[in-house]
Amino acid sequence: MLGTAPAQIVSFEQARGWAEAQLATLLDDPAVAERLIGWRRAKDPAVWHTTHALTVGSFALRFTADGWQLAKLFSQATGKTMSDDEATDWATSVSRVLGKVRIIGWSPDPGTGTPGFVTLRGTGGPK
Repeated sequence: MLGTAPAQIVSFEQARGWAEAQLATLLDDPAVAERLIGWRRAKDPAVWHTTHALTVGSFALRFTADGWQLAKLFSQATGKTMSDDEATDWATSVSRVLGKVRIIGWSPDPGTGTPGFVTLRGTGGPK
């Protein structure tokens, strides 16, 4: 566990802001909020999770009897891969942070042709 939010933080929006400030300090990354791939609700409605686009580190924000808690996830046993939306969110974030282009849209690409795998090509322009 990385920390518990102060008691006056009650809404998810407040908790997200607190969590992003904590992560900015812990990761020594003042721009961490723009590197996180959205906060998505988990199967448990009291839990939200996000992934850092560059480090691919995962974090959970959960509401407990003690308040909002931020945790680093070291592994997940979900049995599923990223959805297309999660994958494109990740790729768009990395392109925005590391690249000199702004991704506008995604389209299918022939890729390797391996059955069961999809390759998407990002289209865009300069930042």
